[in-house]
Amino acid sequence: MDIQIVVLAAGLGRRFGGDKQLVEVGPFGEWLLDYALQDARLAGFSEAVLVVRPEMAAIENRAFPLPVKLAFQYEPLGTAHALWSARDRISGPFAVVNADDYYGRESYFQLAAFLREECRPGHYGLIGFPLEKTLSDSGPVSRAICQVDAQGYLIDIEEHTGLIKSDPTLLRQSLVSMNSWALHPDFLEFLEEAFPRFLKDKKGEWYLPSMIREAIKTLDARVKVMPARSDWMGLTHASDLPLVRDRLSVFHNLEAKVFPAFFPMGTIRQTTLLQGGHIHRTVRVEWEAEGQHAAAVFQRLNPQIFPDPELMVENNRIIADHLEGKGYSKEVLRPIRTPEGAAVVWAGDHPWRAFPFLSNTYTRLFPTVPEEVYQSAAAVGEWHSFLRDLDPQQIRPAIPGFFDVEKRWKQWETASGNALPDRLEKAGSAIVELESHRGLVDRFLDLQKENTLPLRILHGDPKLSNLLFDEQTHEVRALIDWDTVQPGWIVFDFGDMVRAYANPCAEDEPDLEKVTIHRPYMEALIDGFLSQMGPWLTPAEREHIFLGARWVIWIQALRFLADYLVGDKYYPVQYESHNLVRARNQLRLLECL
Repeated sequence: MDIQIVVLAAGLGRRFGGDKQLVEVGPFGEWLLDYALQDARLAGFSEAVLVVRPEMAAIENRAFPLPVKLAFQYEPLGTAHALWSARDRISGPFAVVNADDYYGRESYFQLAAFLREECRPGHYGLIGFPLEKTLSDSGPVSRAICQVDAQGYLIDIEEHTGLIKSDPTLLRQSLVSMNSWALHPDFLEFLEEAFPRFLKDKKGEWYLPSMIREAIKTLDARVKVMPARSDWMGLTHASDLPLVRDRLSVFHNLEAKVFPAFFPMGTIRQTTLLQGGHIHRTVRVEWEAEGQHAAAVFQRLNPQIFPDPELMVENNRIIADHLEGKGYSKEVLRPIRTPEGAAVVWAGDHPWRAFPFLSNTYTRLFPTVPEEVYQSAAAVGEWHSFLRDLDPQQIRPAIPGFFDVEKRWKQWETASGNALPDRLEKAGSAIVELESHRGLVDRFLDLQKENTLPLRILHGDPKLSNLLFDEQTHEVRALIDWDTVQPGWIVFDFGDMVRAYANPCAEDEPDLEKVTIHRPYMEALIDGFLSQMGPWLTPAEREHIFLGARWVIWIQALRFLADYLVGDKYYPVQYESHNLVRARNQLRLLECL
């Protein structure tokens, strides 16, 4: 059965400032529409109907991945009107998508399967995306929020405008329509009957979700809501463009160069961009080869931060060999190698690597209960206890001086001396507070001279998102991300846990009243860590363990604030003051110690 895809491409892009559907977003000048039609072709769609404005007729001459026909929307009267404008071009079951949205390949497979297997008169389909994954960092958006029954069918759908990412009242897991529908031609007949009423009333635009809602209530139509199996991204504001381009570059290089190097016989079915890291881009890839399904995690490394990826591979090997040789109880993840034996593959200016995907696990960005904190701290302590007899000098740090407090202070002096004037003014109070803790540098230098703290192998980043929890037992299965392993004082790893585990909210929480050292979490952290490392800590380490927390939190505040002052060169940000908010958050946490 032939199935068509109708692409709504006539929008004016008022908030974006122009025809966003024609903006080049791919590495070779691709539009989002090119990606949509390529994914639709792979899913089995036979033809595309592009709904455009009359002045966009030349679009037909572009070489698209699918055969296309044009339908003209002569007035900008909304998405229902756009679909109505294409009625004479549609000959059977069809999908509807927006030209300025990226739905992910798996969405097209979901739509195609529904059209072939389930679509019939009065029985339609919709891909539902979690609201929180469709909000823009750049400003307010409009979303059609779905109410779904226990069987997964749409009860109601309502358009909401002015939704902003920072609104704490939003039900973020609610499914929303991003206009990815699977429809039967009988719905076009319903639109044809409703069109004269719209023309008579003509109150605002004629929205497709509103007509779906009306069909449910007046025709007893049923709409199956299929939770999305891929991530959405789109262009609402012009400031969304760099993020979309970066993500598409990640997906392009992964699909065209990196994945084939590791799995030459495999075929990608789904890619999901994972969240939680500041430096790398991490993507889960589900793929198949010879009828077998598998998954792996691919990472695009940042060569400005980690210029020697082979050093990281060697550090990983040394630690993995030692842990496995000692009977370590947690899972050890080693890099996947290509058939030629390489652990690193370069695509353009970026190195890539891959790890096995540990199924039936989850991570946290911040803690939810004390038991979770205990488990996490105990897992870090166990990792340290198994490495206590490995010579730290065998490990070469990928970022030298990572916890060198004096070095970080000198970097601060350089950054503050080169600060952007307007940001220097806005950060005035935070700068004063940060510099009031200058004595932490002197304390670091004193302990270096005393030489009483032994060198150990540090993880360097034992945050919660680097721990994988079992979905059934909720126990830690793996401590991952060994990129920053290095010789150093164990008080720094303990301090990083205090920073990550004892604060009950995210490190970019702007409401400083919520930022605190949660005592039940702190007690669980201490108990968990000491349950594994208690017998091995020296008296000097016990004496200065909370000094490590002050150092780490202060250093992190310093790094966030320095990056803010020079224009956000290191940490990715979602809005202009993001790094300043992060710095104030950490300074508040330091105060709570």
